[in-house]
Amino acid sequence: MSSGTMERILRLMAEKKASDVYLSAHAPAMIKINGQTIPINSQVLPPEAPRNLLAEIVPPTRIEELQETGELNMAVPLDGVGNFRVSAFRQRNNYAVVMRFVPSEIPSLDSLNVAPVLAELVMEKRGLVLMVGATGAGKSTTLAAMIDHRNERATGHILTVEDPIEYMYRNKKSVVNQREVGSDTASLQV
Repeated sequence: MSSGTMERILRLMAEKKASDVYLSAHAPAMIKINGQTIPINSQVLPPEAPRNLLAEIVPPTRIEELQETGELNMAVPLDGVGNFRVSAFRQRNNYAVVMRFVPSEIPSLDSLNVAPVLAELVMEKRGLVLMVGATGAGKSTTLAAMIDHRNERATGHILTVEDPIEYMYRNKKSVVNQREVGSDTASLQV
């Protein structure tokens, strides 16, 4: 694999409107389009390829973290394309990488067709919201839309602790600070 291969894979992913890319040793790189997982090509990845491809787009310190802990979760921006949620981990004595495309635009709650109570809930002064569901069900997108809804309507300070940061908020009526576990803070504790 040549330098720049990972960026080409991510650009292909965005071009094909793929939601995910999967990189595992001894298998071709795969992308998921409309719920169907298909190989990018027939080339089988050698054992070192997932880690080496990841090293093309993340800082060396995060690769060291992966090697020390056996796992890594973070967001990676790609200019002109968007953000990608990265999950890298050891499996069967090799590394594997799963990346999910995260659009740069935060959708409105209305556009998500969610229960109106979520808009009311996020405006409460105190509380805890647990968002659960299967992978790809829209948990992160729904939470982002809720936070942006509050940001557009209430003054104050919004602090998120995320693993990893996916959507990037702009200050609107509120000041929004985002902390990423692993780079800005050691844990989810505030």
